Order: sequence, then structure tokens, then C-alpha cells
Amino acid sequence: MFGSNFLGSEKAKCPLTAARRTLHLPSMIEHALFLMLVAAAPVDVQPTAPAGKWVVDFADAQCVASRDYGSGDDKLTFLLKPSPLGNVMQIGFLRSGKKAVAEQVPARLTPDEGKPISTSALVFGSKTAGNMIMHRINLPWQDYALLREASRVTLDVKGQPQVSLQLAQMKELSKAIDVCLQDLQEVWSVGTTREARIRQVAKTRPSLKSMFSSEDYPEIALLEEQGGQLSFVLLIDEKGSIADCTVDQTSGYASLDAQSCYVIKTRARFSPAIDAQGKPVKSSQTGRVRWLLSPPVSRTGGSDLSGADSLRRSTDRGEGSE
Repeated sequence: MFGSNFLGSEKAKCPLTAARRTLHLPSMIEHALFLMLVAAAPVDVQPTAPAGKWVVDFADAQCVASRDYGSGDDKLTFLLKPSPLGNVMQIGFLRSGKKAVAEQVPARLTPDEGKPISTSALVFGSKTAGNMIMHRINLPWQDYALLREASRVTLDVKGQPQVSLQLAQMKELSKAIDVCLQDLQEVWSVGTTREARIRQVAKTRPSLKSMFSSEDYPEIALLEEQGGQLSFVLLIDEKGSIADCTVDQTSGYASLDAQSCYVIKTRARFSPAIDAQGKPVKSSQTGRVRWLLSPPVSRTGGSDLSGADSLRRSTDRGEGSE
């Protein structure tokens, strides 16, 4: 229904550095005020019941679970895409509408009547799904675990109506996602035990660090003086093409997460991994990117990318990479 690039590479069509001068984004005070208002507001919207069953797409380079809610103009699709190492769950809310410019907005997810999870969402128009708007969030696995046990989730995004959804069959869904992830890891040699099959890892030129420049710093992150470190997982096919880039440890800011994969997917060129028989094979690699502003912050766009570590082979969940 959505295609293999629905959550993973839609961002390649809407870089956050485009149309810098036309962005009208919330100030840090407005951001904080929104979070205060959300924290004080009760979760009073009646949860919408599912309009269909969960569908888990065992795509070649990603696992995507989706479920429809509502109908007509009120139709909404809830999506889940785990990172190949299972440390981040990418969450998407797809609804009707048009949006020309991608932006980062403050957001909160509330499982049942529990404590809200403060985060940020990337909001952009999704051409692959028609005239739809995507709200995309990278949620650490420990936070996603709260949703797996919940019967409802409420989403608050600045400038959008509150959304509350019933979460039925989450345990069954989690089992299906686990199976899909295991298949994905097997096919792409994700994890230390599977990497023994690879005689020569995929190599990239130029180096990861040289792919980034200060011009790549997202405007919203400059305005809000935001920085941070993230890790990502690349799936590289037999031709050396990047089949998928997914954040595996979020920086905490949707714009930095999205821009990192955008830069890598559009600029990196790989020679494929080679197996013990000397044949090109599918493989996976991990890496880290650190976004750092050098004081004083220039409101006209000046910034420094302090560094991007070299690519590494992937490791099992919880081990990370240095």
C-alpha cells in the first residue's frame, strides 16, 4: 500500500535546508509554552476505533506496520517502522492535507492516561501517498515499550487537532514485527553473528565526515540552537546503493535526524560488501553524526558540524557502536 520508501526515504524529497528564508517557525518561548499547555490539558478526546486490521509489510529493506482509522476526510493511518537494530521505533501519523515545506514541531505522545512523552515531529507532505501530511517521530525503544502495553495513544502536535487512537492487538503486532525484524537482519547481515559472512565490508567515498557541511544545518535547529548526536543504520544492496537509512539512536530533534539520513542517502556512494565466495552481497553498516553549533549562534545561517564518525558494521541491540 505504501511502498518501501514510505517512512524511510520520503525525506529525500524535502530537505530541511530548502527555502530557508521562507520558514516561519516557533521560537523557543513558544515551544516551551506549547509543552506547558499540553502538559496541563487533560486527555479528553474520545479515542477513534480502528477501521481495519494491522498490516505488516515485510518489505525487502524495512518492516512497516500500518492501520487505518476513520474514513473520508477524517481518515488517518498510524504507522510503525522499527530500526534494523530495534533501538528506535519510527512512528508516523498520515492524514489528509497539503504541506509544501517540511518543518519540525514540538509534539507529545501519551499512552493511556500516563505521563506524556515529550518529543519533536517532522511534518511534511507525502507525495507517495497522495495529498497527505505525514507527522513522523523517532521514539526510543524504551518509550515505545509503553505504547505496546497501552490501550490508547494520544498525539498532540503544535498547530494540529489532538488525535487519540485505540491500540488493540499490540502484543500480536509486536510478535509480527519481531519476526519481520529477524528476517530483515538475516537478509542484510545485521548483527555481529551474521557479519562473519562478510569478507569485505561495503566502502564509501567520500568519507562520511566530508559529506557534511555547515550549510546542511537545518534552519529550525539553528533558530532553536539545537544540537545533538545520533546513530543510524544503513542497508546497502549488492550494487552499493543505499536501500534504507534509519535512525537507531535519536538526537532528540526530528530535523537533525531527518537531515542526517538525507545527506547520506543523496551523497554517499558505496562499493558493495563481498562475501567469502567473492560475490557482492547485501550488508549493513552503522554510523554516528554529531551536530554542534559553535557560539555565538549566527541567525543568518552560520554553523559548524563538529564531526561525523566513520561508518561501522552493525551490532546487536543494546551494544551500540563507537
